[in-house]
Amino acid sequence: MYLLEKMKDVIAEFRQIKRPYFNAYGLSMGYVKEFGLKVGFINDNFWGDDGQLCLGLMEYGKVRQVRANKARAWTGVRTLQRNGHNFTQALTSRISKEARRFFNNFNSKLPEDTYKKSS
Repeated sequence: MYLLEKMKDVIAEFRQIKRPYFNAYGLSMGYVKEFGLKVGFINDNFWGDDGQLCLGLMEYGKVRQVRANKARAWTGVRTLQRNGHNFTQALTSRISKEARRFFNNFNSKLPEDTYKKSS
């Protein structure tokens, strides 16, 4: 698991360059309440909703990563085995997925369905 976390750290550094909203996960995300209220609450619970909130918050400032191990939300084996894979299969699958989209981390193009706050 340590190796997986270190590999995630490397990928997260590349994402942070142009696409920090892909690093936003609810369990490990914090923000200034005032700005969160301005962005608004996301009523739908969907995969990526934390990234959508982060994208909205980027209007009010820069997104920063907290890199301290004390702030780390560790990935559990159960998360890796969600699709019925063993650890090796899950690790191989994740490496393959990140390799395919690696160069997208240097493109600042926003997602097509960006979060828009309601007026």
